[in-house]
Amino acid sequence: QTSLSLYLHNYLLQRDPYYSTGWAQVDMKGPNNPHYMFPDSAWDHLELDFNVKSSLQESDILVYGSLIGRNCESRRTLMNMLNDSNIYRVFDMNLRQPNYTKDTVESLLQKADLLKVNEHELQVLTNWFFKPDIEANLLKRISDRFKCSVITLTRGENGASVGVQTEGGAMFIAGMTSILEPPVNDLWTVPGEEEL
Repeated sequence: QTSLSLYLHNYLLQRDPYYSTGWAQVDMKGPNNPHYMFPDSAWDHLELDFNVKSSLQESDILVYGSLIGRNCESRRTLMNMLNDSNIYRVFDMNLRQPNYTKDTVESLLQKADLLKVNEHELQVLTNWFFKPDIEANLLKRISDRFKCSVITLTRGENGASVGVQTEGGAMFIAGMTSILEPPVNDLWTVPGEEEL
């Protein structure tokens, strides 16, 4: 028995007789514009079986991304998981061109309690749903529109921000420029829409 098997439970693994686990080919369409090609893979055909349902009932958190939404079978399974459970939902957007649509991303956003996006994904959301604005206002608008109380924005080597919406509608945002530097003293409050 390997040390890895001591920590992993395989009862949630699903085997597909027709599709492999998958691989990806990445074509750089530009310096910051990768294009991802995935063959039809086993993870496009996930099923909501008894083991998954049982595990959901015992779980506190469900983390999901947008790639599972590219195929109707796995998207339906995920939506059933999100609809049928009372657990905390974390949406790590993880957009991979051309494997997402606005409608699918929007439906996944509507289920999120916590959203994790990077700068590129924030720009995609802005183009789809909002007018350009400063980052703090965009995070607040995303939170308001999708009822998502926590949003994390990662900026690669330039740090991250976390926005937390209060019950009163204000959003507190804290940022950090690098894990090697102390936190930035950029803690500010974005007022509710009625105060803007």
